[in-house]
Amino acid sequence: LFKAFKSYKAKFDASVSVEEVAPKPASEEYYSIQIMGLGRKLPAGDPALKGLDVTALKAEDSSVYKYIYGMYATPEQARDALSAVRKKFPEAFPVKVKGNQISKIR
Repeated sequence: LFKAFKSYKAKFDASVSVEEVAPKPASEEYYSIQIMGLGRKLPAGDPALKGLDVTALKAEDSSVYKYIYGMYATPEQARDALSAVRKKFPEAFPVKVKGNQISKIR
């Protein structure tokens, strides 16, 4: 039984292809809104995200996942969207994102 299953699994695994999505280039820069930082990664749809479609980023030198919402071309666009996000996350703030590095903007 084990040998039959092992043979089946090897054939099945060979027939399935997984497309890997490349991360954003490290040089790409955009603006977003950080809603929180946590030491663990939340699953998509977690109630703590309050229905927002967020991205979790973690810098290589950090142990904290930073949860960001939205992708904006300018800091002004991020600031304009901030008031709607603060209805769910009052402590949210605009950030600049470059690769996995996030920095707060004023």
